[in-house]
Amino acid sequence: MSFTLDDSLTEKKIAEVLRSALKELEAREEEALRRKEMNKELREDSEVKKFIPFVHHEEQTVTKQDGTQERRRLIYGVVYEPFTVDAQGDWATPETIEEAAHKFLIDSRKMKVMHRLNTDKVLPVESYIAPQDFRLGQTLIRKGSWVLVSKILDEAIWEDVENGKLQGYSLGGRSSVQNGEAPPVA
Repeated sequence: MSFTLDDSLTEKKIAEVLRSALKELEAREEEALRRKEMNKELREDSEVKKFIPFVHHEEQTVTKQDGTQERRRLIYGVVYEPFTVDAQGDWATPETIEEAAHKFLIDSRKMKVMHRLNTDKVLPVESYIAPQDFRLGQTLIRKGSWVLVSKILDEAIWEDVENGKLQGYSLGGRSSVQNGEAPPVA
């Protein structure tokens, strides 16, 4: 907010402008503190992540309109989180993550189990880039993270999720190192 001094600017107007500027400054400081706390919480969670554990998984039996029942087995999780160093020492910007998420949906939509076995028994049913920091249950999801929900159609794969053998998504693919710098710390 700016103003120029001239004869028409009164003390009342100056006080009003200063109050408004002070409110804006306080709001910015609050937002900076909130982001600092969220980033601290994220860093304390884990500096290096092999994968991010599934946020949630659920099994429900739903009755369809035709009277048949279907088992609904969904897993929710973060595929990749921005500026988080992974097991290979790599990290990515939100823009790179978004590009990878879109490329996956456009070109592939194929899932693998343990990076080896292609399967048509795990289907991506929801995919989005987190538009802001938010909590999903007890898990903090960071702005720019790729969030995926998959439907499990296979009994054995579902059992592996339930017993913890399959614990999270792991991004597979090829990439090139752009600059070798460490990720920024907020």
